[in-house]
Amino acid sequence: MGGVAAGPINEIIALQEKLNRSAVERLRQEHPSIADQINASRWMGEEPESLEITREKAAVVVEVLESTEKRCAEAIASGIRRIKGQRQLRLAADLLALLGASSVVGSLGLGRPTVAIIAAVITLAASGFKMVSEFVGSAPGGSANLTAQAVYERLSVAILDIRTWRTEIRILSRHSSSASEINEAIGKANALCRGIMADLSSLLIKTSELA
Repeated sequence: MGGVAAGPINEIIALQEKLNRSAVERLRQEHPSIADQINASRWMGEEPESLEITREKAAVVVEVLESTEKRCAEAIASGIRRIKGQRQLRLAADLLALLGASSVVGSLGLGRPTVAIIAAVITLAASGFKMVSEFVGSAPGGSANLTAQAVYERLSVAILDIRTWRTEIRILSRHSSSASEINEAIGKANALCRGIMADLSSLLIKTSELA
């Protein structure tokens, strides 16, 4: 069979397997003509394929990118909730710290130990709120090196990239008569999914578990 060298989708399938293994099996059943290609361990690029096969493969890639974008959006929503929660807790901690400091000053002037005890309790509560705010502000999974704000920013970039290549591949598969052109775009999407797999897949899984 004539054709052009097939573009790899192994990273795309690997990401989908990690996020939703059952969806990969469904894709194999729905696309029997390329079922052998829907495999994370298969690196394509040597065997030629027809334009028809390339377009069917593009449909699989678009579907996986759509589901990945949805998972990223869910993770962003979770990150926004964490950021808002952290800000509210920090505000409460600051107010309690201010109240505690004022009480300490008042107790010194009045010489009343009860007031001093109450002030100490308020100060302790402020410290507790601050500790909780730091926990809430961390990424799902308790990563000390990644805040909810950082996660939000990285996921936002990922969504933009996903949308770009999803749209590009969909347009090319519908209107381009060049299998090589479509495969080139698929290859770019495959590289994108490799990066998401390395940087964000564990986070997406954890966010789904917490939802």
